[in-house]
Amino acid sequence: TLVRELGYNAVAGALVSNPVPELAKLRNGTLLSTTLHIPAGKTYKLPLPTGAGAEMDLELSITLPRLAPLAFTIDVLASPDASRGAARATRLAINISAPLANDSRRDLNVSLSASRGYAAGVVVTGMPAALTAAEAQRPLHVRVLVDRSIVEAFIGGGRVVATARDYPAAEEVAARVSTLAQSASLVVTQAAAWSMGCGWV
Repeated sequence: TLVRELGYNAVAGALVSNPVPELAKLRNGTLLSTTLHIPAGKTYKLPLPTGAGAEMDLELSITLPRLAPLAFTIDVLASPDASRGAARATRLAINISAPLANDSRRDLNVSLSASRGYAAGVVVTGMPAALTAAEAQRPLHVRVLVDRSIVEAFIGGGRVVATARDYPAAEEVAARVSTLAQSASLVVTQAAAWSMGCGWV
């Protein structure tokens, strides 16, 4: 796993874990910079350059719906064939409840699942978190780091973290974002991805 630094989120009163800032210096080329609006039950394939996606740093800034729940997935190291992509991908699933009636908090649940190799079918579940009313008013930050066979996800500025190993074929480098049918639309105010250089030199 990546070298991480621990911090403290004073608004939530919680520890956070994030990659060290020096990791951003390994970004060596922009793969994607766009906004997204994905209706419920739809899938959007991120337009990465051909062959890119095996090593990348992906960041999404997501506007939470005011009253509705939000459920979406991010597939990386995925088959380029969307018809079989769900079975051939490393999948990050994020579920955010509607605001709780008594205090406007939201429950945040995260899972990361691998589909190939010895890790096939293994689901890594991040510790659930309760987003405060103040946090729910701000965009939710999602960062996914992909390095050929390992995927690490940092959600809510490091409130929830999950890591999984997967072993894709050379062509399995696609990335997709999907919303669940029962979810609100997904509004991504900024989606950005960068290719990554080696950190060992």
